[in-house]
Amino acid sequence: MLGLRATNLGGVPAPVERPGYDRRQVRAGIAHFSVGNFHRAHQAVYLDRVLALPEQSGWGICGIGLLDNEPERAKAASFARQDGLYTLSLFPPSGAPRSMVVGAIVDYLFAPDDPPAVLARLAEPAIHIVSLTITEGGYNLDEATGEFRLEAPEIAHDLGSPERPRTAFGFIVGALARRRAAGTAPFTVLSCDNLRHNGAVVRKGVLAFAHARDPELAAWIEAEVAFPSCMVDRITPATTPADIARLNALTGIEDRVPVFAEDFIQWVVEDRFCNGRPAFEQVGVQLTADVDPYEQIKLRMLNATHSMLSYP
Repeated sequence: MLGLRATNLGGVPAPVERPGYDRRQVRAGIAHFSVGNFHRAHQAVYLDRVLALPEQSGWGICGIGLLDNEPERAKAASFARQDGLYTLSLFPPSGAPRSMVVGAIVDYLFAPDDPPAVLARLAEPAIHIVSLTITEGGYNLDEATGEFRLEAPEIAHDLGSPERPRTAFGFIVGALARRRAAGTAPFTVLSCDNLRHNGAVVRKGVLAFAHARDPELAAWIEAEVAFPSCMVDRITPATTPADIARLNALTGIEDRVPVFAEDFIQWVVEDRFCNGRPAFEQVGVQLTADVDPYEQIKLRMLNATHSMLSYP
């Protein structure tokens, strides 16, 4: 079975698809917090398509792991071993599955081991977008008031130790502070989590954190940083050890972190970026001035139907 790494890409067995571009020419223009299965089956797939287009080599992904636990450490080790590569297998309602090697993740940082390195990377001018899939609970909102919880232990830690943050908010605001001080253009903050008005939600958290740290910085972020909303859709199950064996047998590739998903995919993005964006419109992303109607359709019809089916 073929070991998955950059030097072995030429030997990937047919009919598994390989990246349609030279990964040696790709540099990271997007930093993404929490590289879970959904991100790897969804946003990274769109970026993989973008990188195959002419003059789009600056839109690779630098993944950032946030949680300090054994599964996340194992994932970081696997990404290092496999040069950021992984296999994705898509299962249609009927017919044979289709598998591919996704190459969009060209770097990976494990934040708990070196927070300053993550801050430095986010402050680099080459990073134009910081995206997130940190789950609904990661946005640190009070369920009763809807307000950002500044008293939460991890947030309090980040406010007290701005050079060694632990949360996405600490890293984002810390990096934006560095960019402001250096005269570097800010990055767009793009939430890709499955919640209504995700752009407004992450904006509320970033501004609340920034205001607690430095009101002048918060005012600059409010004026200069874009927080587009988006709607995401692709059913992506968790991958069990049995799934890993099954997927590797399917592809003929030894992959420590394979992903599988349905073949349907959709991404609707509010076209509001403050520092450039990939050529999303050329790879199937729907760009719009208003994501709200798409959110209503998905959450009220699709997600509600899933809930209705699950209760019996």
